[in-house]
Amino acid sequence: SRRDSTSMQSARQNLPASPSGFKERFNFDAVSEAKLAGITLRLQVYDHDRISSNDFIGEVSVKLVNIHPNTVEHMRMELLPKDEELTRLESLSPDSAPYGKLLLTLNYLSLEQVLIVKIVRATDLPPMDTNGLADPYVKCYLHPDPNKNTKQKTKTISKTLDPEFDEEFRYPVKRADLRGKTLAVTVWDYDWNSANDFIGSVYFSESETGVPYRHFMDCINIPNCAHTVWHTLQFERRPL
Repeated sequence: SRRDSTSMQSARQNLPASPSGFKERFNFDAVSEAKLAGITLRLQVYDHDRISSNDFIGEVSVKLVNIHPNTVEHMRMELLPKDEELTRLESLSPDSAPYGKLLLTLNYLSLEQVLIVKIVRATDLPPMDTNGLADPYVKCYLHPDPNKNTKQKTKTISKTLDPEFDEEFRYPVKRADLRGKTLAVTVWDYDWNSANDFIGSVYFSESETGVPYRHFMDCINIPNCAHTVWHTLQFERRPL
């Protein structure tokens, strides 16, 4: 995934270069089928240099959502220049949050068959205006939602990077159906004289990884309980 740089593996160099390839296999443990959709495999090719640092040649990225489990797939892909933004994000420590953090509560009420999403507050948002502050608000959707009927939005909190929202949204949905849904939570900066600016997002579904995945699954598996968790915002907008 774009924030996980701990699963790095490398192949030995081929001397001399051979068109037959490396013929090596890497194994990544503890990757469930449910998490594959949220993972991107990044492969980089370098030229080994005994005297100075190794030279970058090119890279490819493969979204594992397109890979079918228990099958062998062969791909021929063109090497591309280094994705500098992805490299920058991977270099950040796990505690870094360049787009801020969001505290929210998920609670599935089994008798009412409704998902409660409470937007509590955000912190350390990036400054979006010339005054060094922002005018943030939060939008929520429960996808698939082609007509945007599930859109919910908080009030805008003016001139702050640490807004307190304390707003609650209700989504009527059967518990069994919730497993096939994606909760999209996005944070925006309101601008009265131009288009609003995107700040960051967090997505919840069975196909996510890390904290969002655990938070979502806890909500489903342990209903009638308020699960409140901090989430690191990502600069990611998905065409759901």
